[in-house]
Amino acid sequence: MALLHKFFLVEREWYLQSKSSEDSLQLHLELEKCENLPNRGIKDAVEIHDDLIRYMYDTLKWVPTYNTANRKFDFFINLYGITLIDKRNAVWIKNIFNAWASLFSYAPEHFELTGGYYTIEGKEEGGYEIIKVDRNEIVITLKKIASFAERTMESNMLILHNGI
Repeated sequence: MALLHKFFLVEREWYLQSKSSEDSLQLHLELEKCENLPNRGIKDAVEIHDDLIRYMYDTLKWVPTYNTANRKFDFFINLYGITLIDKRNAVWIKNIFNAWASLFSYAPEHFELTGGYYTIEGKEEGGYEIIKVDRNEIVITLKKIASFAERTMESNMLILHNGI
């Protein structure tokens, strides 16, 4: 099973109705079921692999967000749960994801990034993971997330990030 983060563009009213129970796990499971979009209040969605989110994570910690699990405002994307980005915070998502898209647009068509360090159990050996990336695919994905932010800034929409 791939470790994927999902970003959803949702209607604000749909989110407010669905969160009435304040059950973050239930919302997480409901978002996981969404395959046919648009679906009720969910207008669009995009997935990005956990390796790339972790590669970009230091910059994602600059984004003011709302963590639905602990019901607190903070500065990060929740890697393992739901994060809410509203109209006030969408400009950070738009600018950060557009900046990464711009940077990656200069890469070769297929390129590699250095991932996290790993060790082999029982051995002193280890190394860095290699993240293989398709330039066109990642640029399109990042720009789509930035477009979710633009739509959030201009209308009554929200971005829900559903972590792994």
